This record gives sequence, C-alpha cells and structure tokens, in this order.
Amino acid sequence: MTALLSVAGLSVEAPGGRRVVDDVSFTIEPGRFRALVGESGSGKTMAARAVLRLLPPGFRIPAGSVRLRDENLAALPDAALRRLRGPAIGMVFQEPMVSLNPAIRIGAQMREALVLHRRLPRAEAEAAARAMLARVRIGDPDRCLAAYPHEFSGGMRQRIMIASVMLLRPALLIADEPTTALDTLTQREVLDLMTGLAREEGTAVLLITHNLGLVARYADAVSVMREGRVVEEGPARAVLAAPRHGYTAALVDALPRRGAVRPSGAGAAAPVIEARDIAVRFPGRGGLLR
Repeated sequence: MTALLSVAGLSVEAPGGRRVVDDVSFTIEPGRFRALVGESGSGKTMAARAVLRLLPPGFRIPAGSVRLRDENLAALPDAALRRLRGPAIGMVFQEPMVSLNPAIRIGAQMREALVLHRRLPRAEAEAAARAMLARVRIGDPDRCLAAYPHEFSGGMRQRIMIASVMLLRPALLIADEPTTALDTLTQREVLDLMTGLAREEGTAVLLITHNLGLVARYADAVSVMREGRVVEEGPARAVLAAPRHGYTAALVDALPRRGAVRPSGAGAAAPVIEARDIAVRFPGRGGLLR
C-alpha cells in the first residue's frame, strides 16, 4: 500500500544546535494508526509538530523530508502549508483550549473552518457542525453550538475539539497526548470516539503518547523514541509482545498487569531523601497577628 505520510531522516534542532529529533523515519498508510511512544523529553511531540512545521521559536529542521503523498511539507512555502493544515492534516492537542478560542462561541469556531476551507454557506456549515457534534455524542448539539468552551468539562472540550478537526475530513489526524489530562474512564471514551470516527472516515492517525496501554489497544504500528531517536519500530502487537530493544522492554515491563502480585518479602525501596525534626518558626509580633 502506498504511504500517505512518509517521514525520512527528519531532524529538529533547538536553539544552540542541540538535536531534539535525530534522523527519525516512519510511514503511515491511508486509514492506518501509528503511535509515536516514549517518555517525556524523548522527542515524540517535537517530531509530530515538525510534520506541520509547528515548532517553537528558534527551532528548525536542518535535515529530512516529510511527504504527504507527493508533496514535501518541509519545503512548502508557509502559505501553501497553511492551506493543508485542517483540510489535509488535522491536529488534536493535549489541552483543547490551545485551539478553542475562549471568547468565541463553539458554533462560530466550527463554522469558520468550513466556510474558509470548504466554502460552505453558513447554514450548511452549521448543519454539518451539528451533525458532527452528534457523532461525538454531544447530547445537545444546539446548546453546544451556542456555548463558550469554558462551559464544558475537559472531556467534553476534547470531544468538541475532535469534532472540529474531523469536520474537515482530513486524510491524516495527529493526536498529541489527547487524553493525558483526563481520568481513565474519560480517556477511553474519548479515544474510542476519535479512533472510531477516524476509521469511519478513512483517516490515518498519528498518536503521540507515553502510554503503552493505549498503543496496545488502538495502534496498528508503533515507533519507540528515546533521546530524539527511534530505537524500535514495527507492528504494535509484535513490538509489545517481544520487544527487541532494552528501552522498549523496560516500558513494557512498567505496564500495570491485572492480577500482578508483589513478590513476597519485597519491601519499600530505600528513600532517595529523608528529612527529620524540621521546624519552621515565624515571629509572633507585627503585622495582623500583633
């Protein structure tokens, strides 16, 4: 199958020349689900943001190519890349308020994307937004369209963000730790909705996560990153069942397992720091206490 997204030899440099992403390569086929996984600071988020050139000030891409079908995104002019953000590649961030404007009603924000990118009349855009909100199980779409983002919980805002992104039916969805701030039950509900919607639309997904449990449940393929480099990749089930790299094995071993029993005689680990008999005293006179 021809790749939808091909990343080859991608590197990202921070100010000062330190490489935070170093020679990273992976592909995603249409409709498939790849995870970039690693601990904090592994470079996974920076690699994903480099796909759309959404890098912090001072960061740059010194080497590599990012191809969406036949277009090299790393070489596109800014104006051409902006036209692809949304209709061709959508992105869901960890915190939806990064993308949702707190001062604009949700309906206006969702309509704007369709009017700008799809040239739909206002009435058609609103009807499409209402239908998409219903698909992500927003109970009262009309109320949602008239509301502001702060009127909803974190889980509901993330559903709204997913609906807003999927409204444009992108070929690729990049999801950067989309459920980290949510409780476990809400995480699963949101990811089930996101992946179900993506599969219905034939949208490929690049999931950025530190959670191997999510990789096991949702991903077709996985790339494991450490210190800016991919140390292991392959089909998700094969990598998790028989990791070849020691770092991957350590991540797999850290997964909680149902029914796991603590070894008998295993005590608490030695403390890293210990404090005893600490006292803090404040003067008793002066100010409000005088």
